[in-house]
Amino acid sequence: MTEQVNALIIIEVHARDIIDTFVRDSILDHREFAWESQLRFYWDRKEDDTLIRQCTGEFKYGYEYMGLNGRLVITALTDRCYMTLTTALTYRLGGAPAGPAGTGKTETTKDLAKSMALLCVVFNCGDGLDYKV
Repeated sequence: MTEQVNALIIIEVHARDIIDTFVRDSILDHREFAWESQLRFYWDRKEDDTLIRQCTGEFKYGYEYMGLNGRLVITALTDRCYMTLTTALTYRLGGAPAGPAGTGKTETTKDLAKSMALLCVVFNCGDGLDYKV
């Protein structure tokens, strides 16, 4: 129960911060970049399915249950990573976040997959990994 409440609090705090930014910057039009850059969920009656939109990308909700293992705290950097990865997916490209070890690249990618309900499999490549595994 604690992890459920924690995840809800994290998502709601991020939503509150985004709304505060919209009010502060007078974001009133749905075509403004500040709104378009958010990960948004819509119910499409024609498709009878949930759609996820961010920037120019549109994705079907994956319905993949990942378990309740917590959520990352969503920061401005997390939002930018989400935007970069979803834009790459829009153009049928992949994403390979780069940077120093321990900075949250893998966790951010896994959290985006969890948000979109998509399966995310992580391989930690090392000396012990070969084609026989």
